[in-house]
Amino acid sequence: MSLEAAIEKLTASVDANSLLLQQVLAADAANGGDASETKPKRTTKPKEDAAAKGKEDAGKADAATSVPDDLKKAIAAWLGEFAKEEDKANPDGAHPEVVARKAALKKAFEGLGVAKLPEINTAEGVTKLTNWFEKAKAVDKGHGTGRFVADPAPAGDDDEDDGLGV
Repeated sequence: MSLEAAIEKLTASVDANSLLLQQVLAADAANGGDASETKPKRTTKPKEDAAAKGKEDAGKADAATSVPDDLKKAIAAWLGEFAKEEDKANPDGAHPEVVARKAALKKAFEGLGVAKLPEINTAEGVTKLTNWFEKAKAVDKGHGTGRFVADPAPAGDDDEDDGLGV
């Protein structure tokens, strides 16, 4: 069999297959059914298809999805709400709410499988972070809406006997 004859035979087979596929799809559309219900499910994918899809997905994620700037600004403002300038010099003396919020955000990042905000590159990750942030702003643990811990007690305002006899 010559190459030309093999190509003609293959072309005829592809044309017949396309015609049959169009007929099946038209019949399914006429019945109002979903063609996916009758399709056999593939249990395995060829390795080359999976590798190519992974590369395509990675390219799409990098190019198309990142954390919106307004969400970044909102999280930064939320983290800095109780921060004071002197806390930068003495992080151990930072307001407990700042420490609690940073810890909660770190835990949310761990749940998303990232360590930092810029590492979130999927639409699903951005949606989950947005939902978490909205819940965190509305949390009420008895210290006020959006608060994780109580304010620290001011030094010297306790009612204990300080030995002055007054």
